[in-house]
Amino acid sequence: MNTASLKTISKKMTLMGLAFLPLVAFAQEKSADDIRRELIVKAFNTYSQEFVGTLTADDVKIKDGIGRVDVNKEVKYSYYIQTENPADPKSPITLIPMATSRYAPTYYQTDEWWDAHKAEIDEAKRKGMRPPQQDSAEVAEWLKKMKLSTNPIVLQIDAKQKVSSVRLQQFLSEYYMKNFVQDGKVVLYRGGERATETGDWLRGVRPKGSRYWTPTANYGWRYARKNATFLQELIDGKPPIYVFEVPLAEFKRLTQEGRWPDLTLGTELTKQAHNNFDMRGTFTDNIGGGLDYMGIGKIGVEFEIRSNSAGANSMSRYFKRVVTIQELVTDRVKIIRETSARVQQMRPQNADATRAAFLAREEKTILEGKLLYAVQNGFSQETAKYMLTAMQQARGPAELTDSLSGENFISLIQQRIARLASRPAQMNEELQKLEAAFAKSAMTCNGVFH
Repeated sequence: MNTASLKTISKKMTLMGLAFLPLVAFAQEKSADDIRRELIVKAFNTYSQEFVGTLTADDVKIKDGIGRVDVNKEVKYSYYIQTENPADPKSPITLIPMATSRYAPTYYQTDEWWDAHKAEIDEAKRKGMRPPQQDSAEVAEWLKKMKLSTNPIVLQIDAKQKVSSVRLQQFLSEYYMKNFVQDGKVVLYRGGERATETGDWLRGVRPKGSRYWTPTANYGWRYARKNATFLQELIDGKPPIYVFEVPLAEFKRLTQEGRWPDLTLGTELTKQAHNNFDMRGTFTDNIGGGLDYMGIGKIGVEFEIRSNSAGANSMSRYFKRVVTIQELVTDRVKIIRETSARVQQMRPQNADATRAAFLAREEKTILEGKLLYAVQNGFSQETAKYMLTAMQQARGPAELTDSLSGENFISLIQQRIARLASRPAQMNEELQKLEAAFAKSAMTCNGVFH
């Protein structure tokens, strides 16, 4: 083979190599979530003294910037991954511990102890007696061994990949101060599962077993919908969702003073949301059509407060009333809108579909609210029937009227409508009153997700 032929072959091989390079580079290119996974593993291992062991990439499940870090599989201890703007590979990441308010030696029991004493616990409950509790010193020793606490660290990775930490109680306290204070008071809610709870609160009696509060009426609703008479009470204007207004100074005292404060701030996700994540890689909700789990809206987890007995007694002093239907709608609509904006950032390629899906949830919520308001305030039969038809024709499953109580909402509401007076001449005026009553939450539902 002559020199010219060798040069030609060499040139062709070089060109082929150059043509192949972009394919190799593309194959080796890491996705934004791959990069985030590496950063998250590094962040946790930088603070390895806070955990039972080091993490690997397999412990981090992330999709579109949102996910879960399984820190301790033995006790199902995990962190929620929140990326500020998932479309931006350099966007800050916050890693938030979940379900930690239970890790106090004064009321936690290990699984091993619980299994060994289950018969005694069940018997005590049947007799209405105080159930046995595990020795707090024994629990404290176990919690220390497992590196579990009510005040673990929240990890934050900034745009320059710098890792910092803050204790959970400080992180949540600051969030409450910025987002859940009205007129110098922290507004909290509680959903009552027991049929007698509403009557107890209204009589000034703290119901037995009151231990949880939340800063959103929406999460209180998730508990209340288990109440056996939830829908009837909702129609009657006395839903088992209760409003508490705690003076700011008192809230700080209850959540910050003492080794074991009377109120412990925490986060939570439903078991179903975790199960859905295990199956699909995203936190979704079976309520509302299987869309992304809403949480508090801007963050896809729930905020929850656990109290000890003294804390529950203190909270009973700050009970104000049952929630109104306007408050319930306004709270739900706000969370729907914030969730829609968050999910659109997660998956911008599906922004239009996301916007439409959450807008349907918003419209349904407002229509349910208007129907309930109409029957609660004695509007005409014509107006109530009109709103019932509009609600039934709206897209999507039930929102506020979704229930685990076993009641039939349509049957109950039709019975209530039948008792209303017929006043067709007042229908237009009443429809205008409904618009005014829900003006704060409605915003006409058009173009609200910009």
